[in-house]
Amino acid sequence: MKCSKCGYENTEDAAFCTLCYEVLKKAAKGPSTAPPVRPQLPPEPKVPSGPFPWGLLFVPLLLAGGYFVLPQLKRKPLSEASLKTLSGETVNVSPCPTEKCMMIYVAPWCHYCHEAIPTIVALRDFLEGRNITTRVVVGMASAKEIEAFAGKFGPGTLLDVRHVFSISSVPHFLVLDRSGRIIKEGGLGPMNQSEINNFANYYGLL
Repeated sequence: MKCSKCGYENTEDAAFCTLCYEVLKKAAKGPSTAPPVRPQLPPEPKVPSGPFPWGLLFVPLLLAGGYFVLPQLKRKPLSEASLKTLSGETVNVSPCPTEKCMMIYVAPWCHYCHEAIPTIVALRDFLEGRNITTRVVVGMASAKEIEAFAGKFGPGTLLDVRHVFSISSVPHFLVLDRSGRIIKEGGLGPMNQSEINNFANYYGLL
């Protein structure tokens, strides 16, 4: 049976054209039969036009290389501020008078800071003996509490009663270069005095 629409030659008993699904005239006289359902093919994926965004490839590379990039980004200058010591002397904490400086930030309510007093004092003496200026700063509390706790570290302890520094955790250790930029920082220092040498090496002070 030849299809009148597309001209395809079907079998004599075909009710619909195999090629275009047109109802054949012969079958039109017989009982009505629903035409077969044409299968629905999934849509073809759209290919974005325009140049390929090569810049996206650098995102995972930057994330993977963050270990090397972040230390350079963290070389930000320390807040330029003058703090008073427990003895009343005013000190500008941003400039570093030696090649490198260590700043140790503690708070009166910090339980570990209290336990680490002998170690922090020993670390300060150890670094000072190697011409590395080391400053202990007490803050994050009331002026009365700050002064009382600063007495545990000596008259040269700096008092951050105006909350100049935004420190997220204590004790906090910062290494500065001569221009006052932060080279390295971190929390939880040496657990005991025997670890001071390893701690100083880790922070690049030796």
